[in-house]
Amino acid sequence: MKSGWNMRRRSGRWLLPALFCLMAVPAVAEDGPPAPTAFTLHATMVGDNPYHGGYDTTPYPVTLYARGKSTRVDFTGPADERGMLLHEADTRSGWLVSLNEGIAIPLDAPGLGELVVEPERPCQRMQARCQPAGNRYVAGRVVKGWRYRNADGRGPAGTSSGELWVDPEHGVILAYSGKKQGWDRRYEMEAMAVTYGPLSELLFELPESVAVPNEGERL
Repeated sequence: MKSGWNMRRRSGRWLLPALFCLMAVPAVAEDGPPAPTAFTLHATMVGDNPYHGGYDTTPYPVTLYARGKSTRVDFTGPADERGMLLHEADTRSGWLVSLNEGIAIPLDAPGLGELVVEPERPCQRMQARCQPAGNRYVAGRVVKGWRYRNADGRGPAGTSSGELWVDPEHGVILAYSGKKQGWDRRYEMEAMAVTYGPLSELLFELPESVAVPNEGERL
């Protein structure tokens, strides 16, 4: 990666993806039930869209990679802008990357929500009330639905109430739809496809061509 990038080069439109990072990025559980070593989700999301000026009801596509406590989310803008978000649960930090501009913004923030849960007790770590909500067909498999409430922002994407659908074999949340406390906006994710299997460490590293800010310029 390159160093010495002046933060003044950051364009205004890249402030919104920072908000997207803080509000809508799912994370792998830091402890608890056994989880697959790695998986990839091709999904659509509704919420704080990094390219549409904040909240937007239009679904947009993302690809999410998870390996242990490392997470990466790739997204594409309406003019084929390419960006990605890298996050490490251990350090509660990450990078917001514009691949088109070749710059990376460092972020110190937790990844909100979990995509890996106990299949029969998905609300345990949320400390929320949970009730069965039937089954659905998501990403080519039958998944079990759960309705949660009173999560106090600990649900997927920082939501407090809603529904989620869990792969009963792996414990991965393949879809969710919920609201944040005090907000009427709905935040959603639904996987179109999921793949379980090894992922390279290189996926979770900053590209060598990306410029980063000097020491002391972290957000």
